[in-house]
Amino acid sequence: MTPLLRRRELVGAAAAALVVRPSSAAAAAPDDAELLLRLIALEEAAAFAYGGAGAGPDDRDHARALRTQLDALGRQAPPGPTSAEELDGPARRLAVAAPGARARAAAALESSLIAEYRAALLELRETSILRTAGTILASHSQHRLLSVRTH
Repeated sequence: MTPLLRRRELVGAAAAALVVRPSSAAAAAPDDAELLLRLIALEEAAAFAYGGAGAGPDDRDHARALRTQLDALGRQAPPGPTSAEELDGPARRLAVAAPGARARAAAALESSLIAEYRAALLELRETSILRTAGTILASHSQHRLLSVRTH
């Protein structure tokens, strides 16, 4: 196991541990599903914005993991974006960024995803969803750190 992967696991576990509350999937608040829908939309927008390069494949994996959690709550998410015009905010800025501006746009996108996950972790109730979101938060934190170090 590489130190980066080990750090990823530790950060994810720590983030989840900070907000874990006992519950079950059946007891998940209706808000959990709404938060999952928002996070899925953000991940799919990020994957589209990256265009298959950089963190995009991770974002698709994140969206799949979140969709699994949403399915367990008996809900389905709509399909992801198919054009840059469907994006807004940081994802759209990355999708349309000139090559020389992509690194800065990617860092801004990762920062926005970190903020979204930090807020979601304070609201989510279902333990397995918290763990998933905490792990994804750690991944975005790594992407943000790497974008600063490599650019």
